[in-house]
Amino acid sequence: YLGGARRVEHLLHLGAHLSRKTRKKPTKSMTQKCVSFLSTHSGPAGGRAIAPYAICPGTVDTPSLNERIQTMPGGPAENRKMFEARQPVGRFARPEEIAHLAVWLASDESAFVTGGTHVIDGGWTV
Repeated sequence: YLGGARRVEHLLHLGAHLSRKTRKKPTKSMTQKCVSFLSTHSGPAGGRAIAPYAICPGTVDTPSLNERIQTMPGGPAENRKMFEARQPVGRFARPEEIAHLAVWLASDESAFVTGGTHVIDGGWTV
C-alpha cells in the first residue's frame, strides 16, 4: 500500500530516546507521540500514504565528535579511547550506517513499515 508513499524522516539524537536521562524525557515523549500520531492519522489507517519515522542514532564518528574529542582535557587519543569504551559494541557508528537506515526507510523496500521510532545505537538501549 505504501509503495511510492511520501516518507517523513527525522533524525533524533539518541539521548532524546533514552528514558533514564530525566532531562530528555519530554523530548523522547514528544517525538514518540508525534511519530505515533502521524502514523495513525497520516498512514494507511488515516487514509493517507505518509509514513513518519524518527531515527535515533548512538554516537556517530563525525567531524563534530572529533572536534569535541580534540578539545577535551586529557589528550585526543585518550579521549577517543574513553568514548569508544563507553560504546557497547566497542566503536562508534559510521555515518553511512545511519544513512543506510534512512535510505532504506525512504525506499519502496520498506513499504510494509508504516512509521515508527528506529533506534540504531550499537547496543545502548538493549
